[in-house]
Formats: sequence, C-alpha cells, structure tokens
Amino acid sequence: MLRRERIDLLHTHLFHADLVGRIAAGLAGVRNLVHTVHVAEARFRPWQYAWSRITANRCNRIVCVSQAVRDHHASKTHLPMQRYEVIYNGIDIDAYAPNPQRREELRRQWGVGDDEILIAFASRLDYQKNLPMLLEAFRRLRQSRSDIRLVIAGEKKGSGAFLHKGAQHSCNTGVADAKRLLTPFSIWLGRTDDVPGVLSAADIFVQPSRWEGFGLAAAEAMSASLPVIGTKVPGLTELIEEGESGLLIDSEDSDALTETINQLADNRDERVRLGAAGQKRITERFSIEANITAHERLYENVYSDVPKGRRLCQTMLFSPRGVLRLTSPKRKFAKTKKNRHNILCAGFSETITC
Repeated sequence: MLRRERIDLLHTHLFHADLVGRIAAGLAGVRNLVHTVHVAEARFRPWQYAWSRITANRCNRIVCVSQAVRDHHASKTHLPMQRYEVIYNGIDIDAYAPNPQRREELRRQWGVGDDEILIAFASRLDYQKNLPMLLEAFRRLRQSRSDIRLVIAGEKKGSGAFLHKGAQHSCNTGVADAKRLLTPFSIWLGRTDDVPGVLSAADIFVQPSRWEGFGLAAAEAMSASLPVIGTKVPGLTELIEEGESGLLIDSEDSDALTETINQLADNRDERVRLGAAGQKRITERFSIEANITAHERLYENVYSDVPKGRRLCQTMLFSPRGVLRLTSPKRKFAKTKKNRHNILCAGFSETITC
C-alpha cells in the first residue's frame, strides 16, 4: 500500500502501529514518518522506549498529547527534546454541546429523578482508570444520602498487562462485586455510542485515573459543561485548572473523592460555575480545529522538501479512542501548500490512506 499510493508521510499512533509502520516505511522507501504517543505509560514497557531509541533515524518527529507525555517519554528514550512536539488532543465542541431533550429522555429511561444528582464515569473498565475508587466513594455516599445516582459507560478491554495482571484481576473482581451491590442505585451501560447523551444526562463527571496521557474523557465532559473531578496525575493536571475549570484530588484517595462529590452535589451554583469554566477552557485551548491546524503545520514542516507534483488527498487524524476525524482537502492546508502530498495515518487496528 505504501508503494502503490506513493505515500510521502506515514503517521502512526500507539506502539504496535509504530512497530509495523517504521519497518514498512523503510522497506517501501517512505521518507517521512511521524509517531504519536498518547499516554505517560506507568506499566513496565522498556521495549517500547528501546524501539523508539534504536529506530530514531526512521522517525522525523514524535508527537505527544501533553507536556507530561513528552517529558515522560523523553526521560525513557533519552532522545533530545528537539525530536518531540506537543499537540494536545482536540475536542469537537459542537458534538458534546448539552442537549436538554436528550437529558430528559435518558434520565426518565434510567429512572433518575429531577432532584437526584447523577454522577457519570465514561471509560474502559481497566486498572488504569481506577473505577473501584469511584465505586467505593459512591458506596459511602449512598450510606448518608439517597439522592445520588451513578451511570457507568464503558467495557472491559483485555485482561490487564504483565505486572498488573494481579491488580487487574482484583479490579475486575471488585467491580463485579460492587455492581451486584450497587445495581439498584447505578446504571451500567457497557459500551455505548451515545457518550454525548450520557454527559447531557449527568450532573458531575469523575475521572479517577491512576495515570493518563491527556484525559480525553474528562475533556469531553468539560466540553459538555459538566463539572469534572479528576486526579492529580500527568495529563489531567494540564487539562484541569484546580478550582478554576475543575477539581483535582490525590490519586487513590477515596476519602477525598467522597467528600468532593458530596460538596459538589450540595452546591448547584458551583457545579454551574465549574461547568462553564471547563467548557470555556476546552473551547480556547483544546478544540479540534486547533488540533488540526497544529497537525497541518507539523506535516508542512516535516515534508517541506518532498518532491512536487503529488495529488492532495484528505488528512486523517486519530483520537486515542480510535475515532477518525477527517479534514477536507479544501481546508486551509490545501490553500497554503504549494506542494501536494499523500499521507498515510496508521493506528489501532486500522490503516487508511488519506
């Protein structure tokens, strides 16, 4: 495919696509390669950093979705900072705009009253995301108040990784036990394509992660004008301004999470203030338009010396969740570039010519 489509630049996302991509690009004679790192990986993965270091001459630029990811990756690979560029994930603001009608429909469907506070969690059920911490906080809250409900959107992915297999098993067992105990007061959706609807129905969003790269789910919730409670981990601390556009607590501190949810549930004005400030921050700093513009600029810089005369096709951007975002050839990128090129973006389980 690389040869047939005469690809000028290959953009890979996540390790496995990069592993294959760097080899394939070398064999096919693709001159330019960019790789995006999405997480400040806390698991034991020395081979990933060794691969980046050993094949550094095959990669023009390493893109990181936050400064924390850049600093973490550079500390592991020992590559110079000039090889890195930070491009924050972008949020489609319009896609997550609050929808009062959908809010009413879902809350009625789930049996959530107008006077009840609905907490939302939307992520894969994985050790990294630390759902048990939220479930423990919710269990404690239900002991003292009956107006709190919980909606969980997400499914289990895989069985955990190497050194975290035991922790993942414990996590899965704890979630299963909590689900049996808390089902009368919680809604378990599994995988859903209606995340915007879930966010519209909710009153508070919680992201209790043990580690992150950016915190895309939290950013989507902020875009939906939800007050967000996150943990003080790399990525989330760049996204959320403590006390301004959201609230941050220490990771693994279920007591702090319980108290923070309790206080926010009792203060509607504070929920509205944080929600509005969060949406403003996403609009100003983390829009999909800003993300596309930054990638356009990156591609222009990387292949500024590619031979002329190639046709222009669509530029494709991946989000960490595997959602494809396409930009039209008629966007600014097409208007400002004299040389036209083919770009291939590879990531997750898909490889697409764009």
